[in-house]
Amino acid sequence: MNDSYIELRAASAFSFLYGASLPEDLVWRGAELGHGVLALTDRDGLYGQPRFHQECKRRNVRAIVGADLTVENGRILLLVKDREGYKNLSKLITEAKAGREKGDTRVTFAMLEKYSPGLLVIGNDYEIDRLSGIFPDYYVEIGRHYDRAEEKRNQKLIALAQKRKLPIVATNDVRYSHAARVDLCDVLTCIREKTTLDAAGTLLQRNAERHLKSAVEMRRLFRDLPEACENTIRIAEKCQFTLKDLGYRFPDYPVPEGETLFSHLKQLVDDPGQSRAGETRLDPQRPPPGGRASSPPGGRDAAQAAAATASPRIRSRR
Repeated sequence: MNDSYIELRAASAFSFLYGASLPEDLVWRGAELGHGVLALTDRDGLYGQPRFHQECKRRNVRAIVGADLTVENGRILLLVKDREGYKNLSKLITEAKAGREKGDTRVTFAMLEKYSPGLLVIGNDYEIDRLSGIFPDYYVEIGRHYDRAEEKRNQKLIALAQKRKLPIVATNDVRYSHAARVDLCDVLTCIREKTTLDAAGTLLQRNAERHLKSAVEMRRLFRDLPEACENTIRIAEKCQFTLKDLGYRFPDYPVPEGETLFSHLKQLVDDPGQSRAGETRLDPQRPPPGGRASSPPGGRDAAQAAAATASPRIRSRR
């Protein structure tokens, strides 16, 4: 892996009214900047993953699958490590949306405990002890966007991570591919918050720093915390799953002792007398499925007599 920094948090336009670039645009810009690995982590869903995956294939970029989820009163970023993790993340999102209004997602801690295998967490100080107890792979996220208040929070998070002996990781919280798209991001924010550009104030982006940056830029930004960038590489090495690994797996089917799936199937096929329902053998007098029905009791003469006494309407239809 040639990257010295890997972007692990990026929202596309599939994060409705949050992300300002299509998945394809993020991949194109990432490849242009020299990224060999990128993650897509849309809010509360995996909607953009197929398009992201296809574009990554075209650009020779490895795609990491993830999602930014609403957990009760906070948010966490989940990344998929393996096939089991993808299955669990899909089930987690489905269960969190079940029975709720469109666009509403609420993950509970009980759900996280149930579906934790195969997933890695990037979080902050929200329920850090509880979440790091559920997920063995827990990283404390820090970002730098030339914001003094953010840097104050970073120092607290770094101290908290050191106290809990948890690793830190850098992200740029990407919302758009190029800095110039910050204007579109601001418009989307106004639509989401039902306000205007003039009245939005601090709801808008403070600057245009939440765009995809090169590894060199991110290394420079975190030059005092090189481990924060190095941990992006370690995380990417753990998250080897891509959508190409899905394929199709036949469900497990119970077979008699001493049989394999193939031998049992062969036995069923070689025995033409066995019905689908597991009955012993078909009645030799019974017509085959779709075959011609036998004559009614009394033979052909009784059938003709029955037809003769039928109503004129029935006879005409015959």
